[in-house]
Amino acid sequence: MNLRASLAPLAFLLACTRAPSSNETVLTFSGSALGAEGTLVARQLKRFMQLNPGIRVELQRTPDDASQRHQLYVQWLNARVGNPSILQLDVVWTPEFAAAGWVLPLDKYGPEKSKFFPATITANTWAGQLYALPWFADVGLLYRRTDLVPNEPSSLEEIVADARLVGLGAGAIAVALRAPILAVVVVAAAATALTRLLT
Repeated sequence: MNLRASLAPLAFLLACTRAPSSNETVLTFSGSALGAEGTLVARQLKRFMQLNPGIRVELQRTPDDASQRHQLYVQWLNARVGNPSILQLDVVWTPEFAAAGWVLPLDKYGPEKSKFFPATITANTWAGQLYALPWFADVGLLYRRTDLVPNEPSSLEEIVADARLVGLGAGAIAVALRAPILAVVVVAAAATALTRLLT
């Protein structure tokens, strides 16, 4: 999903402030300013402003380290400083920020939930209301050797049956995730579960 589509509903629902010397709406967008993501963010903010001439979006740089970014947000939001208008959150922060009243529910703005993975919508919902939309999703993928497992399995039982059929046990299946710690946990759990099922 592009930044324009994700900023459009947020632009009108989050705490907007008017610049005192003009009729222009000024929003602050918190996020990365480094590397490819920083370049993309700057380009998309510029594009958004070209498409929405009455809105100026300023990038409020935040640390790329999740722990540091969280701590900074908590300080800003606890102090009710008014900025940033749009937060780049880690999905696990949504309930905390919603419970504290730091983010507003998005449901009344009618975001197109069907354009996102259902799990990302569920993860960004707290107390029955949607509080955030995904910026991107780390989606785990299941890989198989098509020379050994020609048909895509559709259940854990089929994965186990395919692994038994080819005689490679848990080694026939690899789980790839972007988050290294989560990958270790998932791979270890999958290997353990498959080993138990195969023996």
